[in-house]
Amino acid sequence: MRCRDSDAAGTGSDPKRRTNHGVGLRPASLRSAAPDRTPTCVRVEVLLFLALLLAGCQCALPCSKDDPFEPPELPHLPNPFVCEDGLPPGARIVGNVAVSTADLAGAAEIELDAFAKHHREADAQDAAWSMEQYLLAEGYVGATVDFGIEGDVAIFRVDEGRRANLSGIQLVGVTCLDPEDLLEYFDLSTDAPLGLGATVYDRQIIDDGIEQIEREYRLNGFQYVTVHEPEEHWNAKHDCVRVTIRIEEGCRTCVQGVHFEGVAPCDMGLIGKPYNGRIPYQAAGRVRSGLLDRGRQFATVKGTARLVREPCCRADIDIVAVPGPCVRVEEICLRSLDRTRYSFARGLVPLRRGDVLYQGKIDQAQESFFRSGLFRSVNAEVKPTGPDTADLVFDLPELEARSVEIQAGWGSYELARGSLRYVDRNLFGIGRRFEAETRASLKGWAGDVDLIDPWIFGPDRQLLLHAGYERREEPSYTFQRIELSAAAEAVLLDTWRLSGGYRFRSEKASDIKGDIDADTLDGFVNAAGLFAEVAYDTRDSVLLPTRGTLAEVGTFWSNPALGADLDYLELRGRVVHLVPLGPAVLAVGASARVKEILDGAATLPIQERYFLGGESSVRSFDESELGPVDDDGDPIGGLTAAEAHVELRVPLGLGDLHGAAFYDVGVVNEDAWDFSGPLGHAIGAGLRWYFPFGPVRLDVAYNPGERFAADSDWIVHFSLGFSF
Repeated sequence: MRCRDSDAAGTGSDPKRRTNHGVGLRPASLRSAAPDRTPTCVRVEVLLFLALLLAGCQCALPCSKDDPFEPPELPHLPNPFVCEDGLPPGARIVGNVAVSTADLAGAAEIELDAFAKHHREADAQDAAWSMEQYLLAEGYVGATVDFGIEGDVAIFRVDEGRRANLSGIQLVGVTCLDPEDLLEYFDLSTDAPLGLGATVYDRQIIDDGIEQIEREYRLNGFQYVTVHEPEEHWNAKHDCVRVTIRIEEGCRTCVQGVHFEGVAPCDMGLIGKPYNGRIPYQAAGRVRSGLLDRGRQFATVKGTARLVREPCCRADIDIVAVPGPCVRVEEICLRSLDRTRYSFARGLVPLRRGDVLYQGKIDQAQESFFRSGLFRSVNAEVKPTGPDTADLVFDLPELEARSVEIQAGWGSYELARGSLRYVDRNLFGIGRRFEAETRASLKGWAGDVDLIDPWIFGPDRQLLLHAGYERREEPSYTFQRIELSAAAEAVLLDTWRLSGGYRFRSEKASDIKGDIDADTLDGFVNAAGLFAEVAYDTRDSVLLPTRGTLAEVGTFWSNPALGADLDYLELRGRVVHLVPLGPAVLAVGASARVKEILDGAATLPIQERYFLGGESSVRSFDESELGPVDDDGDPIGGLTAAEAHVELRVPLGLGDLHGAAFYDVGVVNEDAWDFSGPLGHAIGAGLRWYFPFGPVRLDVAYNPGERFAADSDWIVHFSLGFSF
């Protein structure tokens, strides 16, 4: 038996890791290559080694029986102070063969931690149940997990049973609904790449699917449907099963009549419709909603159904209403306001004292409060003050309006980069948004100030004012930019975004390496004019999308009459489409940009030209390396740029780690509307670590074609965010 402090006397680490490296020795191969040391240093190291070895031997000796601090002997239990395979102290898992102890411990992590803290039998029982459910979900048919408590240790005994795959599900007796639609209720997905692996048999998934099928039948009027227990058909090896589910649909119940009491009859469109249990409540809700819209805030409505099975299945709906009086506003009260000005919040309520308390007006006020983004919740309450009067009270607890955000990242060109951002979502307490941000990297820095007014143009429209400065070093030049803009933006149907306005941009290029066929204007050069943009976005996430489409089209007209030195028309567009392939995602994207000169000039200054290449472009090139070059091999950009991408993203089964394979292609041409010329290609693979703020990305790309300004056929990019 070892002393409890044996680790401290040895290496200070886990006993399993006590190797020669742990006490300061080097492998022979490294010792021979080590530099010469003085005899004194050698003697000191030898003495230290002997001292450590002696201390380890002492701790390996049995403790004296006269030692009053000798710990109690636990020959049949592990050290309760050591966590192994993810298990907390006081827990053991035995009997498992195919499934690791770490996976079982992870499935019951919460319950095991609770047992370690409180030593309650109920927590151990819950842990055993969680482990058992995990095994069943992994396809181990008949798996069981029992437990026993010895002292302060819970021992879980695992019987994994046998693992089986599901070969298919057959529905028998389905005639009135689509069998393919019903099969969608069974989650038969697999964690294998591209969803091509076998599906393990999980009885819980079958039971859940049966419950959903029965619910679907009842929603479609089949109130007397019977879904039988599943029948299992096993193969000879008993490792594969096919499931048959028999369904007796019965007759469909339809609504035959709707009867009203207390209100005038109306056609609700229910006659002949399949009946389900929601219909009486939905009908009553529609009647009460109509009464509330007429100011009957005290109205009560009740809906019931009478079902008849013989001689045919039918249902009659009874609606009983007590309308009550027409209610008027006594007072409007706003509670829980902090920074928000009372006058601003009161202006969002379209009601005044003495007005009829229409429900539509209350809903309009609630929608305005929610749309402001200032309140944690919006609760409206009608408090009667008389037979036909009431106070309208809004409880408006506010969200934290101010925040400071710090971000740090890395880019293959910029290297280290970061930003500091301050946001006030309730400037001066009147619901306007103010943002100030500064960004910096090893290639430059920038600062932006934005003011957003979401109220001046009405619902779903806002005014955006922007001012910014940027200084950045590009491969062929260094630029300074001052930008001012004013725009109006509208959001339609949550998928369309339209914006347009005026933009003034003044840029100065210096340290120019690329030699273009035109005189570059000295000092700051102004591009100013009108712009418009249209965007369509159905992606399920902005940061980590797995499906949907993003399409954007924009134009910018720079003209001397609008304060510009340059006269040109810019058109640009891009589209990204994501398709889920099982757990994998196929992403396809393309973009194009053109600047057409309108005043007959030969070309545009270098800071107004397009460049391709980099971590978010054609990835076999470094920043701006794809495209025309001068006699010295420096990029000079062009007036036309286009690129396309295909990328397959596949989970690797290691948490949020994904792999990717991709192909990029792009072209830059010196002339407008000319997409010919040599193409730049990229073939590569990479890794993505998914985080809530986006993916951290590592890409390795090979260039099978023309190099342009690149020095190598291979390049590695490490950055944050998807490339497209």
